[in-house]
Amino acid sequence: MLKLVKSLSTAAVLQYMGFVLVSAVFWCFITFNNDIQQDIDVKLEIINKPANVTYINDPPTTITVTLRDKGSAFVKYLFTSQPKLQIDFTKYCDAGTGYLKLNNVQLLTALRKVISRNASVMSVLPESLSVKYTDQEGKKVPIRFDVDVEPDMRYVQNGDISPNVDSVVVYADRETLSQISEVYTYHVQLSGLTDTLNRWVSIAPVVGAKLVPSSVKIMVPIERLVQKKQKVAIQARNVPAGESLVLFPSSVDVLCLVPQSEYKSDISNIAVVADYYTIDLSTTSSKVPIYVASVPPVCRRVELPTDSVDYIIEKH
Repeated sequence: MLKLVKSLSTAAVLQYMGFVLVSAVFWCFITFNNDIQQDIDVKLEIINKPANVTYINDPPTTITVTLRDKGSAFVKYLFTSQPKLQIDFTKYCDAGTGYLKLNNVQLLTALRKVISRNASVMSVLPESLSVKYTDQEGKKVPIRFDVDVEPDMRYVQNGDISPNVDSVVVYADRETLSQISEVYTYHVQLSGLTDTLNRWVSIAPVVGAKLVPSSVKIMVPIERLVQKKQKVAIQARNVPAGESLVLFPSSVDVLCLVPQSEYKSDISNIAVVADYYTIDLSTTSSKVPIYVASVPPVCRRVELPTDSVDYIIEKH
């Protein structure tokens, strides 16, 4: 009984597969004998380009052609290599204008040599070719970086932005080259950074010119800020001759933030000042204001524990 069920199931499956195969053959027969419309990509290759010629705008690598033909004609495109259209640079270049050009008629004429003769070309994209070129030697110019960096509150940019290249080579006609002395990146706003950043930045294009490379990789060094304490002697300034300004205390502990990698840096040259001219001698106050006059570049957000100290004036 079990063998009979299995035989019936196998027979049903084979029968179903037979129907599918017959339907597929019938569909192919109908399709291959009917006209259909389909897009194919034709590879574009420009030959005989002189070695000293550089394209300002790169030509397309493929051309999309919409064809109408028998279904059977499209089978060869599925099982053969991609059609290739070769354009002779020397035939279509114009040294006077610096353009390689094929209008729509010229492009269609060239395409008909690489597609089926019975096919009808319904459309082609692009409709024509226009490639600007130059035979001038490239000119090296510096890159200017339009980058704004805002680290997170407890972090700092510790060093200059470092690019992988600092210049580009510009290709253009003689007149355009003479007007280009530098190029700029697109504006980049970087905020809230908490770690060193590596990023590619595009260079703003120049009309009528090709830039090599067209983008640059930058490194923005970001470090965490840590607190550092330094005892600093208070300097008395503008004291008249014959007098001395004695301060109590004579030194203060200054707090500042420094990049973590520079925590051991010497910051003893912080200048904390008590200026004689700020003393109000018309009052009985024994306090003189103090302030930070200068700090080394490594220090950020310097704080004093007090804004004044006691003093006495000694005459001698």
